[in-house]
Amino acid sequence: MNKFDMDKLKIREAAEKFQQALLHWKSEEKIRSVAAIHRPNWKEEDVENSIRYNTKLINPILDAFKPIYNLAVEGDIDEPFDFTGYMGGRIGRVLWDELSYPEILQPLEILVELLKGGLSSRDFLETNYYKLHLLPKKFKTN
Repeated sequence: MNKFDMDKLKIREAAEKFQQALLHWKSEEKIRSVAAIHRPNWKEEDVENSIRYNTKLINPILDAFKPIYNLAVEGDIDEPFDFTGYMGGRIGRVLWDELSYPEILQPLEILVELLKGGLSSRDFLETNYYKLHLLPKKFKTN
C-alpha cells in the first residue's frame, strides 16, 4: 500500500470552505439575493419559508460535520478518513441529492480527496480506513 500524506493546512482550509459554503447556503442574504433574481414575485412569507426550509436542510449537516470540522481546524486528523461514508451514515444522501450544486459540492469534493491522504481512490478503498470505517483517532475525545 502507498504511504499517505495528511496535509493538515489544506485539510483545515478545505473544512473551513465547506463550512462556509453550508452557512452561506442557508443565510438570509443568499436566499434573498437568489429570490430577487429567480423568484421576483415572492412575498416576505415565501422568503421566510425558504429560509426555514434551508435551515432545516443544512443544520443536520453542520451538526454531523462539527466534530470533523473541529478536528480539522485543530490539525488532529492524522490518518486517511472516509468522510463520504461518515457523512452519509449520519445524514443520508441529502448532500448528494438535495445539495448537488457546485457551491456545496466543490468544497465537499476537495475535502473528501484531502481526507484520503493523497491515496488514489482505488488505493484508499483497499485500506482498513475505508473497509472498517475508521474514524479519526481523536474523534472520541472531541
